[in-house]
Amino acid sequence: MTEYRVSFDAAISFRNGGGLTAEGFRLDVSGPNPTEIEVGELLVRHLGLLMVESVELRGLEVFPEAHKGSRNGPSDPDRATAPEKRRIIELGHPEATGLDGPFQRFADGTDLAGLALSKVVDIAVVLIDLTGSRSRAITPEALAPYDLGGRAVLLHTGWDRHWGTERYRGGEAPYLDGRAARGLADAGAALVGIDGADIDDRAGASRPSHSILLDAGIPVLQHLTGLSGLPVTGARLHAVPPLIREVGTAPVRVYAVIGD
Repeated sequence: MTEYRVSFDAAISFRNGGGLTAEGFRLDVSGPNPTEIEVGELLVRHLGLLMVESVELRGLEVFPEAHKGSRNGPSDPDRATAPEKRRIIELGHPEATGLDGPFQRFADGTDLAGLALSKVVDIAVVLIDLTGSRSRAITPEALAPYDLGGRAVLLHTGWDRHWGTERYRGGEAPYLDGRAARGLADAGAALVGIDGADIDDRAGASRPSHSILLDAGIPVLQHLTGLSGLPVTGARLHAVPPLIREVGTAPVRVYAVIGD
């Protein structure tokens, strides 16, 4: 089913004085023909504003794009939705998608045989949609709106579209910066994955995100694909590595289950 978003400039005034302006603001909408009144109300609910006197929109454009999970929008994870028919979605490239555990980087870290199944089986997913971003670095600000604790945090950058090309493994790919990795570790994420060749910046020499996440016992998935088929929340991830001692990385078959 096609999903839609809107882009607009806005001027908001308040009954008790003052105002807000926005340029190029984007929100999820439920269909291709929202009215300005509907978008204005959605903007107020999304921002949680009180005492609003008026909302003026300019340059309203509707376009097909996967929902990002706008608060109080049609894909807000906190809104009750009807049960969805059960689906299973493949999320890996054959023989390429791999899982790194702590032993991959730390000699005293947990190997694949010691990795708790709760880290890789039936984990609630939160999808962070970063497609269309103008920045390569995924920063803490990009993660701030989401509940990350105990979740499989999947970073959907769209870089898998370059799979099979030299560009895919090059230094232009999106990456998780060290501050964001620290935020994920502090939040207690169960697992972190990305639809690229490396969760770190291949243009640099260091690998801070790997080190931070694996030191915190958080497995890392790379070479994911098919993330566009997932909702923001509601999917359950499965990515079980082989039961091998003194090995810290291995190919896995990754899939997500959606619906009841």
